[in-house]
Amino acid sequence: IRRTIPSASHRYKVVGFSPGLDWIPVTFLSPIPANRVCSVCGLVRKRTASLPCTHVLCESCYKQCERGCFHVCPFDDCTYEEDDATITNFSADELLRMRVKCWNEPSGCQHTTSASGIVHHFLRQCEYHSVPCPKCSDPVLCKELCAHLRSCSCNASMPLASKKRGAPPGHVDEAASLTSLRGAFERQAHEIKAHLRPAAVDIPTHGDKSNEISDGINILRETLVRELGLLTRQIQEAFMKNVRNIASSNTELKECFAACNDTLNICLENITTVQYTVEDNFNGTRDQLSQIAGSIEEVKAELSESAEAAMESVPIVPIDSLIQVTQCEFLVKGVAALRSTVIEKSRADYDFEMVYIRGYCMTPGIRLDKAVLFPTLQGKYTLHKGAMDDVVQWPFQHKLRMNFIHPEWLAERALEIKPSQPNVANQRPVGSSNPPYYSFSSLNFEQLATDGYVFNDQLVIKLDMLS
Repeated sequence: IRRTIPSASHRYKVVGFSPGLDWIPVTFLSPIPANRVCSVCGLVRKRTASLPCTHVLCESCYKQCERGCFHVCPFDDCTYEEDDATITNFSADELLRMRVKCWNEPSGCQHTTSASGIVHHFLRQCEYHSVPCPKCSDPVLCKELCAHLRSCSCNASMPLASKKRGAPPGHVDEAASLTSLRGAFERQAHEIKAHLRPAAVDIPTHGDKSNEISDGINILRETLVRELGLLTRQIQEAFMKNVRNIASSNTELKECFAACNDTLNICLENITTVQYTVEDNFNGTRDQLSQIAGSIEEVKAELSESAEAAMESVPIVPIDSLIQVTQCEFLVKGVAALRSTVIEKSRADYDFEMVYIRGYCMTPGIRLDKAVLFPTLQGKYTLHKGAMDDVVQWPFQHKLRMNFIHPEWLAERALEIKPSQPNVANQRPVGSSNPPYYSFSSLNFEQLATDGYVFNDQLVIKLDMLS
């Protein structure tokens, strides 16, 4: 079979979007945006950080560049603060909808599909898988192997083995190997010539283009010199004009200051007259204020008595109890309905009621996501503005552990949610609520259901906040 070399312009390694695609080079029909491809490792991950120096780092490389409270670009050693980087999220749905080529494209497969369906096509549908021929060792399509063995080209590659029956076995194998290698070298030579031929034809064209670019640069340089001289003269003329205007303005300001000085003296005389009048009025007002102060003291005494009575009727909230609560238990009801939503919309969220844990006001929950091989379950939480926000520590840094309780065996499956920084979801809420935060890890939801954790269409979850 004739193998073609796939284009590397749209060829990427993706990580974290689907287990079937991780760490395997994939050829896309359209390029992935540059701000989603790591400039260091070349991988495509879910989160990238764009630095002001235009370099892009994936989440893994970005963490490796930490230097205390700063990040240092590995290319130019420029130092940036956390807020200088632009964080970009690449959703799995968006990538899995992109069109890709089959991994057997070098063997002749022209099939294209979405990234979410390429694994199924490659494993179940593609007819372009190849194996080495047992005679000549050439790669041959599985569907054409028998015809290849019967062909003249395959039989002709081993003439020494059929004719020299009396030769030792070692000589026969050596001759067959040399024949196979010679054929492979000849095929590679033809392919290299085919690739170099267009380049040789294009060399004169490239020389002409280089001359055109050089002439254009010279013309541009002369134009810039002329424009720069003209602009310099204009700036000098404008500067001298401004100097003359400033000198004229200084004369006007001196005259204005002299007039203002006379006006100021008149104002001072008027102020002295007003001062005497105000002092007379103040003495009369002071007596009236003394009477009003006595009335105010009486009212304050009455209000104090009323306030004490009101405080006795207000219940005291045990603040220590809110901070000491470290766990709670929830029920996920309607699991079958959540499954239907995942099948229909590829995703389903379930939020529990609002609770206080270690003083933080939050709403825990879960998310079911339709992946390539099986539905996954992620943990989530949403921070709200609460009564203890002035007491607890910000940003939120506590780990959460979701323990899934088996209804019969008392067994548990655990899923940890580790907050990442910086993330607006973990800052102190400015409005009523922050955006939700999702765990990086997930569980196989179908395996949970198969193992009996779903009982009576319900799932029991115990949430622990770790220190």
